Amino acid sequence: MQPIQLRSQLIHTKRALFSKKMTIGFLGGSITENRVPHNWPESIIRFFLSEYKGLQLTIENAAIGATGSDFGLMRVDQDIISRKPDLVFIEYAVNDFWTKSQMRIEQMEGIIRKLKRYGQCDIILIYTYLQDMYEDLSYHRMPLIVSEYENIASHYHMNSIFSGYYAFQKVRQGLLRFEEWLPDGLHPQYIGSEIYAEPIIEGIKNGLSYPIIDQSSLPKPLEMNNWENARLIPLSSIHLPETFYLKRSSTQAFVDQVIYSSAIGATLNIPFTGRGIVLVFDFGKRSSELKYSIDGGEVEVTKRDRPAWCGNSGWLRPLIIGGNLDSKPHNLTLEIIHGNRPDCEGTLFELSHLLELP
Repeated sequence: MQPIQLRSQLIHTKRALFSKKMTIGFLGGSITENRVPHNWPESIIRFFLSEYKGLQLTIENAAIGATGSDFGLMRVDQDIISRKPDLVFIEYAVNDFWTKSQMRIEQMEGIIRKLKRYGQCDIILIYTYLQDMYEDLSYHRMPLIVSEYENIASHYHMNSIFSGYYAFQKVRQGLLRFEEWLPDGLHPQYIGSEIYAEPIIEGIKNGLSYPIIDQSSLPKPLEMNNWENARLIPLSSIHLPETFYLKRSSTQAFVDQVIYSSAIGATLNIPFTGRGIVLVFDFGKRSSELKYSIDGGEVEVTKRDRPAWCGNSGWLRPLIIGGNLDSKPHNLTLEIIHGNRPDCEGTLFELSHLLELP
């Protein structure tokens, strides 16, 4: 197993460097997000600015902590593709780790196909590290999620960098202490982020001179049910009964408005078409739980985990409902309830995104 896997030349990056005008996009979680000044993207930025004098560089870092490829797919059009990137990095192997295999493959392939249809950027998959990868890496085995995403990368001739394995090897060789790499066991700081960036920079350098692969046609999808054609439902299209209203998000830079209420028993109907629907909430300890049903069927009650690190709000958390429904019009009915347990401290309902799965 090698940390760097090259499969195609970075032709769009090379073209942008020649023109001296380049836009780089980032999707990922807290290990990549922009608001942490020591994260690995900063080293990538410094590399380009130091190696290519006079380069006009635009950075579109759309990574958000504690989010995975499901939410990345909802935002890739607006927050990445609309900015016309030349190079895009995707880092979701940590935050997707506990998502079921089939679902995370469908989500990741959906992101890739959207970017491939845009057709004007190189894509590099980045895999970092969490402790649950330890046993696999100890035996030089590829964790399942990395293997799955490598299958996608190979199918679409994309380059990939396993920075987590690269850093792990440094520890194995006695060149890096674990606490230097990951002081809290997950998030690198200055030293760890520099280590993550080392193989990425090497991969960029070598990728610029790698043989050109014909990618003029988009291959058939690996998963026919991938999320490429999932559609965002405008919040403004939902009829809001008494106690619900639209308001600007107060906690999220990448969220415009939310549908808001805090009234116990308040009910909202959401029509959608497809095999399922994904709702994203600005979530926290003071968020409500929900009773819901589809087409007047069996009532389900949510019991969402609220870990110790979870604040009162500010965590963009998806709720996937359905997934195996007939692909036809449906109606989702939601009712706000209190969780009635110590870790649920309120009834805030702040709905930021709706995505229907065709």
